[in-house]
Amino acid sequence: MDISSIGFKDIFLYSVLALFIFWVLLKFNMIGARRGTKKSSKQRDKETTRQRNRRRTIWFMKQFESLYNFIGYTTKEYEFELKYRLERCDIKVRSLERPLKVSELIGIFRFIQILTVLITITVVSLTLSPVGLLILVGIFIPKLYSGLLKLKILSEDEELEDNFPDLYLLLYSRLRKGAHTRIEPTIQDYLNSLDDMYGTGVGHIPIRKFCSRFIANVEIYGDESMAIKRMREHYRSPTMINFCNLAIQSLSGVDNSDKLLTFKQELAEDRRVKMDKRAAALVEKGNKVIFIIYVILFQFIILSWVSKVDLSMFNAILG
Repeated sequence: MDISSIGFKDIFLYSVLALFIFWVLLKFNMIGARRGTKKSSKQRDKETTRQRNRRRTIWFMKQFESLYNFIGYTTKEYEFELKYRLERCDIKVRSLERPLKVSELIGIFRFIQILTVLITITVVSLTLSPVGLLILVGIFIPKLYSGLLKLKILSEDEELEDNFPDLYLLLYSRLRKGAHTRIEPTIQDYLNSLDDMYGTGVGHIPIRKFCSRFIANVEIYGDESMAIKRMREHYRSPTMINFCNLAIQSLSGVDNSDKLLTFKQELAEDRRVKMDKRAAALVEKGNKVIFIIYVILFQFIILSWVSKVDLSMFNAILG
C-alpha cells in the first residue's frame, strides 16, 4: 500500500514538472517557434502600417499648413475663437496623437474651397450647367464646421450645468475654508465615484472632461488657483465663470462665504426650475399619449359596433 502510494506521488510530481517545463518553453517561444514568429510578424506589419500612416498624415498636415501660410486671409479674432472651439471639443489628429492646429484646419478649409471652385469651373465648362451653388457650399464650409463646434460646446455646457450642482455641493465646504484647503482631491473623488456608478468613461462626459481638465491643469501648473484660471479660459458659460471667480477668490484667501452660499442657492433654484420644466414636459407628453389611447379606444368601439350591426336590412332598403 505504501509503495503504490509513493509511486503515484512520483508520477504526479513528474507530470506537474513536465507541464511546467512545457509551459516555460512555450512562453519564451523555445518551442512552437513558428507560432511565435507568426505573431511577431503580425506585430511588425502592424507597426509598419502605423508608421506609414503617421508619415503620410504628417506630410498632409504640412501641406495644409503651407496652404494656410500662403492664402490664410483670416483675422486673429477668428483664429482665437476657432482655437478655443477646437480645444473645447478635443479635436485631435488620431494617427499623430496630438490636437489639430488652427493653421492646419484653416489649410484644410482652403483646400476644400479651391477644390470646389475647380470642380465647379470644370463642370460648367463641360456641361454648361449652372452649378454655382456648389461654390457657395465650399465657401461656407468653414462657417458650417465652426457652427457645428459651437453647437457641440453649447450642448456640453448645458449638460455640464445640469450635473455641476452635485460637484459644487462637495466643493462648497472646502472652498469656505479659504486658502488653507485643496479642492483637487475632492474633484478626483467625485470623478472616481462616477466611474464606480456608471463605469469608466460611461455617461456624464462633460462633467468628466471638466474634472479631468482641472486635474491635468493642477499637474501642469502645480497651483489650483492657476489651474482654475486656465479652466475659465475653456468654459465661458455664466455659471462656470461665476464658479471660477468665486473659487479663485476663496483659494486666494478672500472671505467670500456669503457669495459661495448665494451661488449654492442659485444652483439649487436653477435645478428646481429645470426639474419643474421637465416634469411639465413629461406631463404634457403623458396627456398626449392618453389622448391618443382614447382615440384608438374610440375607433375600436366604433369598429366593434359596426361589425355587430346586421347590414342586410340596409341592403334591402337600398335594393
